[in-house]
Amino acid sequence: MDKNTPSPMPHAAETQTEPHCEPLCDGQATPFADETITEIVDARGLICPLPVLKTRLALSTMQSGQCVQVMATDATSQDDMPVFAELTGHTLRKKTTLHENGQAVFVYLFEAK
Repeated sequence: MDKNTPSPMPHAAETQTEPHCEPLCDGQATPFADETITEIVDARGLICPLPVLKTRLALSTMQSGQCVQVMATDATSQDDMPVFAELTGHTLRKKTTLHENGQAVFVYLFEAK
């Protein structure tokens, strides 16, 4: 192909990406292995208010009693997530802090109202 000929468009399957969820420290995708998790929200690397907004979006599609795990690296999420739960009526069932490559990862487990 010469440089004036446009390259073919990639197939749709080549341009779509799978949801990103890297394993946490111990190779597990969740520290809440004893829980039934319907969805995992990976908000690592995002700053306020995006972790809360992504959590809200996930919970809005869930049935009552289903759980979502949220992973965030923004330290303000430690204050924001409990307030979000209180204001929306969803239950913040568990929270923990793990370390991944020297960075704190705040992990939350919400139950949909």
